Amino acid sequence: MFDETSETAVAFRKTIAETCRERNAALSAYRAAAEALDAAYDLSKEAAALALRASGGCEYDGTDHSRRDHFAKLHRDGFDPARSMEAARKALDARVWTHLTDFAGIDRLMDAEAKEAFRSDLLSDVPEITEDTVRATFQRLHAEAGMIWKRGAANVFSSLDRRFRSHNGFKIGSRIILDRLFNDSGFMEWGRQRDRLIDIERIFYVLDGREGCYSIVDRLHRERSGFQPHQSEHVSDYMKVRVFKNGNAHLWFTRDDLVRKANLTLAEYYGDVIPDGMDERAAKDVFRDVKLTPAKRFGFFPSPPEVVTELFRSLHIEEGASVLEPSAGTGNLARRAVERGGIVDCIEIQPHLADELTAEGVYRSVTCADFHSFTPDRLYDVIVMNPPFDRGRDIDHIMRAWSFLKPGGQLVSVLHAGIEFSETMKAVAFRKFAEAHKTCRWGRGAFEDLPPASFASVGTYVNAVLVRLSKPNEAG
Repeated sequence: MFDETSETAVAFRKTIAETCRERNAALSAYRAAAEALDAAYDLSKEAAALALRASGGCEYDGTDHSRRDHFAKLHRDGFDPARSMEAARKALDARVWTHLTDFAGIDRLMDAEAKEAFRSDLLSDVPEITEDTVRATFQRLHAEAGMIWKRGAANVFSSLDRRFRSHNGFKIGSRIILDRLFNDSGFMEWGRQRDRLIDIERIFYVLDGREGCYSIVDRLHRERSGFQPHQSEHVSDYMKVRVFKNGNAHLWFTRDDLVRKANLTLAEYYGDVIPDGMDERAAKDVFRDVKLTPAKRFGFFPSPPEVVTELFRSLHIEEGASVLEPSAGTGNLARRAVERGGIVDCIEIQPHLADELTAEGVYRSVTCADFHSFTPDRLYDVIVMNPPFDRGRDIDHIMRAWSFLKPGGQLVSVLHAGIEFSETMKAVAFRKFAEAHKTCRWGRGAFEDLPPASFASVGTYVNAVLVRLSKPNEAG
């Protein structure tokens, strides 16, 4: 689209120039109309003043309603040409931005929610249309197109099923359920579920390199005749849809090659090294260029302030309590534990980060070591951690840290969101362990969602959860 030598780029530049000329001509006509109206209203005010003098100061009594209404239309006190022009400019420019976005194909990359947010932004603060602003805006959108596409795909699937908060849930045979896609009369509801169905098909059209309209909604309308709830099944180019009498629709994908592409798209967005739920052979097949080595920078992504706040919410640290941070990084968690009154020991594998932690001078000890090869000489009242996520190492770190927790102690950790759904033996066993030792016992699950993209500010869009564990006072 923005390759300067491509036919599309030439056509788009021409469209921008023509659109700006037409937009400017329209505003010029609006301006002439506003000025003419302003002059007309000034004349009407002068006429009213002369009429008042001619009638000896007698106001119009309004006894004839038809004449009164017609007379009132001649007088529009407070008409402001400048305000009228700005309103006209915003209304026109919002339509022009929408037109250019459609022409450039950016809307094809957006999910329904992103499109709605884009339109809302246009309505609230409409940038003025000039050739320079249009080119600059679309150059930026072009640079961000990959992320817009990946974020849109992730938003669509994660809104459909919690498993898709981590792409390891995305696989052939996975069923997606659209609740209440059809109403009690058997007709498709207009709303979010319909938009999601359109978005799903849009994603597969883009992955398949196809243009044009999307067919699944039209197919369902056409094939589901009748005026009462009933069950039906429909097959499109990309999915099988089964609709039940209760209005729910179940979807299965039928193109393995496109599912694979979608899986890779989600993996790129979430920033995973290897998808959870795959054995090493499968991982090598899907991610042929990914080596089974520790992640870049040892999987280090520092905890943003919002994550630190969530982790320490409801975590009580008594004054003088011993605290361990076994993957201390830049010390964002360890520092908050010190502020809460804890006496903190840090373990950090990267020497330069360990040196920086030592230089702070607020921790009891800082050890530069791999946590899995280092054994602390004490047990701890509290352990807080944000371990590396790749290849299930978050589970390994937590289980090793658990062995250094005192009976009655608390452990709070960040984990990859896929831990809730992965079917590896390690993940299944950990879910059982977490449920048995979770701190909250009042009907809640062992895992707490962190907001989507909580780690975006530090370079990854992987979704994450928190786990809060308490060790029984008796050994075990």
